[in-house]
Amino acid sequence: MTVLMSTSSPSQWTKFFPDHQACRTAWMNHRWLAKHVQALDAPLLIPAIRRVDDRRLTFEHVTGRHARPEDAVAIAGLMGRLHRALHDDTLHDARLDTPFPVSRELTIPDFVTPRRSLVRQRVDSGQVRAPAMTAEQLVHVIEEARNAPAAIYNDANPRNFLLDGHRVFAVDHDCLTLAPFGYDLAKLITSLVMTHGPLPSALIAEALAAYNRALPGPPHHISEVRWSDLMAWAEVHHVLTSPYLGRHGYRYGWHEGRPAASTCGSEVSVPPPKVQEQDRPHGPGRPALHGPRGA
Repeated sequence: MTVLMSTSSPSQWTKFFPDHQACRTAWMNHRWLAKHVQALDAPLLIPAIRRVDDRRLTFEHVTGRHARPEDAVAIAGLMGRLHRALHDDTLHDARLDTPFPVSRELTIPDFVTPRRSLVRQRVDSGQVRAPAMTAEQLVHVIEEARNAPAAIYNDANPRNFLLDGHRVFAVDHDCLTLAPFGYDLAKLITSLVMTHGPLPSALIAEALAAYNRALPGPPHHISEVRWSDLMAWAEVHHVLTSPYLGRHGYRYGWHEGRPAASTCGSEVSVPPPKVQEQDRPHGPGRPALHGPRGA
């Protein structure tokens, strides 16, 4: 667990880590992402790191409010642009069942391995309320994604975004993993529902469309994320985030707020995604102190 506290200066925040390796991983994740975010020339920003110590990182202080449902479309569009840029620049050679070295200093954990056993454990133990899929179906969904084009999971819950006017600050990059396209968008949708209650299907569809608009074009072919893909990943997030219901601002279960898919086209079931070859609110400028990991 990490703990965030202010330093003596109002212009910065310091985040403490349990050990040196966790701190270094967060630093390397931040440095890699910040380079690509800066290159986007978009209103998506990452707070700068001012100081690196053995078990703590000191960030510039930024102000803003946490993301709300009305921000989903704008954030989804920025997320799609970032995922496409990361894939084109670095992740086009990654497999989702294998850790991927993006530099000599940073290897991003794979998508399949940590989630395969965890979803089975959570469902079989009865921890998940009203799952829409069996443990076997969920594992199949995860394993079938192993050859899909790679993006990232960066825990896109609303408390990890700070909005200040047109600017969107993304914070908390401690637990980056590989993920298929659409998976982190599904985390945003699932966690918005768990925080604010059911969202209109039309809003979710609009966010998906904004995400998909960033995906076409050379040099690598990326197919659009289908509604059924998004809903399948939302069910995985439901399983992995269910234990945090009642904590971290999660007041509603995904099982209470699944969208009525009948308004979003003919794909209303939750089949495995197609395989494509190739908390509570915190004060201004204060990211979530801790939260669900590994989703």
